[in-house]
Amino acid sequence: MAHPRTRRLLVALGVLALATFGVALHARSHQLDDTALGARRAAVRAVGSADLALSSSARWIRHPSQVELAAPSVASSVLFAIAIGLALGLLFAARRAGVPALGFWLGFGGTFVLATLAAQLARGAACTAFGGHGPGGLLLGLVAQGLVLAGLGRLLLARQPKVGPILTPLPRARVYAQSMFYALVGLPRAAVIAFALQGAWLALGRLQTGTPIDSFADAELGVLGSALLLFAGAVLAPYAEEVLFRGALFSHLARVSSPWGTILASAALFGAMHVHHGVSVVGPLVMGVVLGWARARTGGLLVPIALHATFNAASLIAGVILR
Repeated sequence: MAHPRTRRLLVALGVLALATFGVALHARSHQLDDTALGARRAAVRAVGSADLALSSSARWIRHPSQVELAAPSVASSVLFAIAIGLALGLLFAARRAGVPALGFWLGFGGTFVLATLAAQLARGAACTAFGGHGPGGLLLGLVAQGLVLAGLGRLLLARQPKVGPILTPLPRARVYAQSMFYALVGLPRAAVIAFALQGAWLALGRLQTGTPIDSFADAELGVLGSALLLFAGAVLAPYAEEVLFRGALFSHLARVSSPWGTILASAALFGAMHVHHGVSVVGPLVMGVVLGWARARTGGLLVPIALHATFNAASLIAGVILR
């Protein structure tokens, strides 16, 4: 029979493998969005379609599961490896502190696996129904993914002990205002870092930048498409991500780490889920710290969700709807 430490190590590696698969599948899904929409833009130029779903004359566009993907960049691979190392360390820290961790990490990693599968199914159904892969299918995939993340995130959060403020409590209005200030100061500095990294990777020929917003930058969404994009990106996504990261994950980490350790670790894992941004991942990392600070000061999710929704809505309106 295996030694107890060996069994614990095998269990930890199994949980980490599941979490790794979830993060990789999640990042692959966003890369697929960019690739598939690039094919749609070519079809729009060819057939003149501006609808959310392509016309039947563009049926030559391949099903999303058949789109070939480029290999991940070196930058994304390095960030991903760092995040995996952090997750492994947190798992062992929880076990050393006597905090049950197996069920949580299985649920956390499995949530992203199931959410990504739901998004793929929704996009595939839209592709089959409309005879082509248009932005409507991508939007339905985002909604499906957000609903699964939100629902399973609530279940994970309900299984965690309630954790109030872990820093000196402050009024919600003050925390919101200060967080906005910190974000507006920190994000431009993060952009400078991103530009520096961009220059370095350009020199090496390994550049990967961009965000999911870029997938819709040239799409003609119309009123319905714009409303659906705002709902998915500025309502559903902030709620789901905050429930998962500043809710379930934050509550779990607060039991095994210091207040700032909890804030920084949750921010690092939040950034890891945005490795598909390439060098632009520094933005989510900064926002992860700000949102974690807001959660630590208020003891709830209302302010982090409001902050997240504010920035997502501003990005979508400026980057897509008003373009």
